[in-house]
Amino acid sequence: MAAKKSSTVANKPKRRSPISRQEGQQRLVNAAMELMYERPFSEIGVRDIATRADVNHGFVHVWFGSKNLLFIAVRNQIIENIAEKLRHDPLDALGERIQGDPEAILLARLTAWLELEGAEGIETQANGPLIEAVTQRYVAVGLTPKDARVAAMAVVALGVTGIVAGKTLDTAHNIPDIIALWQRMVGLLAADSRA
Repeated sequence: MAAKKSSTVANKPKRRSPISRQEGQQRLVNAAMELMYERPFSEIGVRDIATRADVNHGFVHVWFGSKNLLFIAVRNQIIENIAEKLRHDPLDALGERIQGDPEAILLARLTAWLELEGAEGIETQANGPLIEAVTQRYVAVGLTPKDARVAAMAVVALGVTGIVAGKTLDTAHNIPDIIALWQRMVGLLAADSRA
């Protein structure tokens, strides 16, 4: 019996030892994000995330407080990732970034899910990284900082709404037309703010 038990222990994967809180948190965020691409959010458990991250599941509650707060950390990471891409994308690719980027789609879905779950702290600040990245791009084409910020908030809101409600409202096939109209509107705003 003892030999059988030791062979079972030998086959069990060993956890890395010890990790810093920062590394553990990042591993949990990355694992949760990977799982979000694979299955519905409601089917992702804390133990699933911890197993994927190779971190004790108790640390989810110690470091984040709850699964929803971990999901908010995932959302914040996605926002940072998209903002970084937007800082470097050509301006005419802004619509495609919002429309077709898997991270943008995950961001919209996760935001809607967290909203429906009643999660606290999911508000996107007007000075947040995503709004700021789009604002800077619009300032670069000639909008005043104030108009650029309002335009950025509108385009992000339209993008999230389009992704979340696109199927429901049957607007998915009209996205290129909506993006083209938005780009013309930004061009008019830029021309008006220079005048």
